Order: sequence, then C-alpha cells, then structure tokens
Amino acid sequence: VAERLPGFEAHLPSLGWFQGQLSRLGYQVEQDGQSTEATRRVVAAFQMRYRPSRYDGKPDAHTAALLAVLNQDK
Repeated sequence: VAERLPGFEAHLPSLGWFQGQLSRLGYQVEQDGQSTEATRRVVAAFQMRYRPSRYDGKPDAHTAALLAVLNQDK
C-alpha cells in the first residue's frame, strides 16, 4: 500500500474507478460514477474493514491504494 500511495496522492482516480474496484471485491455498488449515499456507505464499509482508523465514506488516496493492492491479482 505504501508503494502505491504516492501515485494516488498525486492523481486520485474517478469515482467510477472506485466503484469498479469495490465491485471486483464483491461489494454491491452501482458503477455509474455518481456520488450517492449508497456509494458512500459502500466506501465506508470497505474503509471500516481495511482501515478502521478512518471510515468516513470519502474516496481518498489511501482507500485507492488499498483497493489497487487487493485487486492486483484479480
């Protein structure tokens, strides 16, 4: 995660990317690129599981790095 973090800090992916990555991990989320309450809840659920120190439901660089690492072999 630490290796991937700087790249995501420099360029945060689109919301559609986050939705796609979450879907690949089995989370039920619309892949429409829209910021909805449902998407926020799914992001928060992912963060709560993989980064319980902060689970505000906001897509950020650390969340992106976690998703990228978890999905790299899928």
